[in-house]
Amino acid sequence: MTEDQWKELYSRYLNKQCSPEEIRRLLRHFELEGNTSFLRNRIERELNFSSTPASDSKAVEERLDRIHRRLMGEIAPKQKRRSFTFWLPYAAAIVLLAIGLTWFLGNEVWNGKRVITSPLADITAGGNRATLKFADGRTIDLSDKQYGIVVNNDIHYADGNPVLTGKNDAESSGMNDAETIEHQLLELITPRGGTYQLTLPDGSKVWLNAASSLRYPATFKGEKREVYLSGEAYFEVASKKDQPFVVQSAKQQVKVLGTSFNISAYQEEVGVRTTLVEGSVAITNFQSDKIVQLQPGKQCLVDEGKTSISDIDVAAATAWKDGLLNFNETELRELMNQLSRWYNVSVEYQGDIAPTYYYGYISRDEKLSKVLELLKESGLNFRMERTGEINRLIVTP
Repeated sequence: MTEDQWKELYSRYLNKQCSPEEIRRLLRHFELEGNTSFLRNRIERELNFSSTPASDSKAVEERLDRIHRRLMGEIAPKQKRRSFTFWLPYAAAIVLLAIGLTWFLGNEVWNGKRVITSPLADITAGGNRATLKFADGRTIDLSDKQYGIVVNNDIHYADGNPVLTGKNDAESSGMNDAETIEHQLLELITPRGGTYQLTLPDGSKVWLNAASSLRYPATFKGEKREVYLSGEAYFEVASKKDQPFVVQSAKQQVKVLGTSFNISAYQEEVGVRTTLVEGSVAITNFQSDKIVQLQPGKQCLVDEGKTSISDIDVAAATAWKDGLLNFNETELRELMNQLSRWYNVSVEYQGDIAPTYYYGYISRDEKLSKVLELLKESGLNFRMERTGEINRLIVTP
């Protein structure tokens, strides 16, 4: 590809217009396969632009040059400079990100907290796995060759292929005519080690994390668009001012008109966490009836009758959606919960395990052995056992 073609591809990436294959091509160009959310977040943070600026603007070029000089000044002492056949200020920001892996994953202790370092059970990573459940209890295992489904008068995969591939399938699921479809209450369920995407009838998009489920109607009628979440999901809600979008989950309700946000409502975690990427949402604590307005860059924690709001690194909180396991001052047990859900392993603790916090990120495509090696080098003691079909990760002092 020519330099201009790389520039155009990168511009479309920042504006969220790239296909998955184009994203992989761009990341391979910068040798950053798997780091999509950090790629976008770090570069945009450095440039302070929400999209790619016009390259023919003299003021913008001067500003980019200043940023480039500052970034290269930070990079030079750390690592030998690398050259890219691309718009240099962006390339410099990407180099900063690349060596950030060294800073994040270095074999050291930072502020008294253990830091993960870099390459034992060869358990493969999770992937595109989900089940579609119909109102009468019947289920269909969705294709692991696909990454998502679209519900709009019928149900088809994101590439246009039908989910129900034969007359018997359609009839047994009660989905063989539009009138039946629109009255269905559907449920998308991901197992441990599974993730899937969903486009709802109004055009809203949902990314469902492992061990999660989302119940939703095949068509949205009435005064609100209401769905029910268990586990974790990222939402990009289509704006409809006359029909708010409502997410019901354990302990809380989130009401929006059109926005992007993440909800983590796993039963094994402390409270329900809502992270707002853009827009505005109103969150109701079921126990206290307290309602709070959340602003972008903030996270709301609903735990029993308590509601609290804090600043949050949005890219870190939503990194799973873009294929990353992210640890940002993550306590050991929370980290292990992530591994347990994604790699479908049972985690057990023996003895007195002190609270330990970790920093770093790694692609969710990596095998469990890679992640465990990082943890082992950072000082974590554990062993792997297998009982029947169950893989057990046992953490020891």
